[in-house]
Amino acid sequence: MPEFKMGDSLPKISSAKSGLRYAESPNDRSPNDRSPNDRSPNDSDRVRLCLLCDADAAETAELLARSTDFHRNWVTYPTDLDQVAAFIAHPGDDGMMVFGVRRRSDNVLVGIATLCRIAREPWLTAECGAAVDVRQCGNGYMAEGMRLLVRFAVEELGLHRVEALVRPENVASARMLTSAGFRIEGIARGAIRIQDDWVDHMRWAAIAEDLPTIQRHIPVEERG
Repeated sequence: MPEFKMGDSLPKISSAKSGLRYAESPNDRSPNDRSPNDRSPNDSDRVRLCLLCDADAAETAELLARSTDFHRNWVTYPTDLDQVAAFIAHPGDDGMMVFGVRRRSDNVLVGIATLCRIAREPWLTAECGAAVDVRQCGNGYMAEGMRLLVRFAVEELGLHRVEALVRPENVASARMLTSAGFRIEGIARGAIRIQDDWVDHMRWAAIAEDLPTIQRHIPVEERG
């Protein structure tokens, strides 16, 4: 699925406006300072969703760098520390929110998730993206993280719909989205330009009415 793709004229979204704090804790502690027993509305049993901040830049850059080959056929990520730090520090300038998906048992960053193209009335929609640490593939962490992302978008941002665009041959992302409660809706022809070619993508979506089936505390398995 396309990550870090920013649209034109997007509204600025801040952590203060959304209600999601960087540390996701009443005391504003860093995620690395939190106990596995700490629980917030943006936690599942195994992972927690938190906005990335400057302190996360090095860990995020390392994750993206070692996962470059895994994601190469689908999207190109920034891997330079300065570029990643700038991306994390100023996502609101392009209407994007950048989240970390951390394993609750040890607070290790297992992936990142994004919301962008956030549109208000009458659409109330956003586009999402995700990138897993190649070392964590198949553990179901990102599917759980995407469940949390959808619930956050609906319950805290007041959105009605979260979309994802995935190339038809990207089986891993399709499996992850299915586990996260997304449904496939059809083909978006020539949706994204990749290396000068306009490439078809499958359109996936989860809507507010799907929330009863997108429960945050049900472990999911990505392996096929």
